[in-house]
Formats: sequence, structure tokens, C-alpha cells
Amino acid sequence: MASGPQKGIIPEEDLPSLKLFKDGSFGYRVRYRIVSEDGNRWSYYSPTYTVKPNYIFKRPEDIDIDEIDVIRRRRYVNIFWGTVAIRDRVSNTFIRNVDQYDVWLKWSKGNDQGVWILAERNEQDGPRLGFPVPSSYQKIASGQIEVVQEEPEILSIEVYVRARPASREYSSLLVYKLDDEDIELPLPDPAT
Repeated sequence: MASGPQKGIIPEEDLPSLKLFKDGSFGYRVRYRIVSEDGNRWSYYSPTYTVKPNYIFKRPEDIDIDEIDVIRRRRYVNIFWGTVAIRDRVSNTFIRNVDQYDVWLKWSKGNDQGVWILAERNEQDGPRLGFPVPSSYQKIASGQIEVVQEEPEILSIEVYVRARPASREYSSLLVYKLDDEDIELPLPDPAT
């Protein structure tokens, strides 16, 4: 049986979503316990430690922050963006690609102040999301939230690396942003 300091390694893919801390940084809250090889004995859990990785999130070199493809088909909108890489801040070494994102949407008519909402989280991995166009949306008027009973014509999108809790407050996790994309369906051609 080993004694003295030991080192444990957790594979990157086994880590949970990043956690946002009150100081605006991100990382993981971890604790451990030691289990015997036969699984019959185990230690108490350790204290909880904060681990702040040296991550930066990079879009491909030739992709701008606003390069989100938006496709409207009848009552649905699909959005696509480029894969984001996680790299070491110091060495710029590739760690892995981001596979989960938090997507925030703001619906409007263009001349009003829409409200940002978190798109429904799902286990679909990758840089894409599809959703129905709502029949109404929320806007801010005179400091109050009002519901507009009309289909929106404009969509703004912000894509963040997934974290807990989901938040728009920390720009270090923002990887794509598209403002005021026209999603209004074209009028049908008049009958000739």
C-alpha cells in the first residue's frame, strides 16, 4: 500500500461544466476521497478546492465573432457557428474543442428593446441549435417587461462556453455574438 503524497489525474472529458465564480473567473470546485483497491475501504471526502484552469477559448483564425449562420425555414430558425478550441493561455497548446454552449437569444421588431433569454439547454453537442420562432416576445418599455403579441422579425444571438450558472456577465466565455439579424419571412411573389 502506498503512503505519502500521491497524485491523481482526472481526464478532461470527465470534468463537469465550468463554474462561474463571483470574481468573474471560471473553473471547477473539486473534492476527492481515497478508495482501496478492493473497494471495501474509503476515506472521508477532502475539503472542496477551487481549481482555475489556464484556459482561453479561440475561434478558428479566419472566423470573426459575428460569423453565425442563421437560416429561417417556415416557423423554425437554425443557427450554426464555428467550433471553438480550448487552449492553454501560456503555451497556446490545444486542449480540446468545446462541445457544449449556452446560447442567449433576443427577439424583437428592431425598433424596441427585446429581453435576452437563455435558449433551452439540451444534450445536443456541437456548434448548432434549432428552435421555433415564437408567436410573441418580451420587450422592455419604461423599465418594465411587456409581452408583444406579434411574431418577432429580428434576432440577436450570443454564444458562450457552457458554465454553471449560465450568465451573460462574463465576457471571457463569450465566443460568438450576432446583433439584429433579420429573420422575417419574405413576402410571397404576387400572382401574375
